[in-house]
Amino acid sequence: MLAALLFATSAPARGAFAALAGLAKFAPLALAPLLATHRLWSGAPRRGSGSGDGFDPSVRRRARRRAYALAAFVAAFVVVGALVWIPALSGDSLHTIYERTVVYQADRASPFSVWGLYGGLGGWQQAVQIAAIVLAVSLALVPRRGDLVGLAAACAAVIIALQLGIEYWFYLYIPWFFGLVMLALLGRFSASPRPATVAASSPARSSRPAVAVSSG
Repeated sequence: MLAALLFATSAPARGAFAALAGLAKFAPLALAPLLATHRLWSGAPRRGSGSGDGFDPSVRRRARRRAYALAAFVAAFVVVGALVWIPALSGDSLHTIYERTVVYQADRASPFSVWGLYGGLGGWQQAVQIAAIVLAVSLALVPRRGDLVGLAAACAAVIIALQLGIEYWFYLYIPWFFGLVMLALLGRFSASPRPATVAASSPARSSRPAVAVSSG
C-alpha cells in the first residue's frame, strides 16, 4: 500500500500495487475503488460554473483523461492479479485456496476484539461491516482532496473501519494502517514553503537615502 502511494501519480502503478497488496492480504482490496478514482475528480467543473458544456473541448479532454486513467488502473490491476494467481493455482485448487483463506479467517475467534470478547453482537458487527463498505465506496465516488495526504488519510480510514468489524483482531494488524496514518498526519509538514512575494515598491535607487537617514 505504501508503494501504491509512492507512485500515486501513475494509474497503472496504483493498479499493480493495489493488486499485489490485495492478494497478499484481502483487506487492501477494499482500497481498490479509492485508488482507482484518485485524482479522477481533479479539474472537474463545478456546478453552476458554466464550464460543464459537453461541447467544450477542455471538458472532453478531461473526460478522456479520466477514462484513460481508470482504464489503465483496471488493466494493470487485472494483469498483475492474474500473474500473481499463476503460482497459487499451479500448486492448489481454487477450492483449497478459498478454504485456507476466507473460510479459515471467518472461523477464527479472538478475545482482542469486542465481537470475540463478548459475543452475541452479530447484528452490531454486521452494521459496522456495512458501514465500512459504505465508507469505502463513498470515498471512492465523492470528490475529495487530490493530494497524497488526502489519499493516505482516506486509505487509513477505510482500513481502520474494516478492522473495527472483524472478529479476529490482533495488535500486529496495526502496521496495516500505521504508515498511512503517519503520512496523513505528518505529510503536510513536508510541503515546501511558498516563496515570499516581493511587494511592488519604489525604485531601488530611492531606498538609499532612506537607509542613510535611518542609519544616521
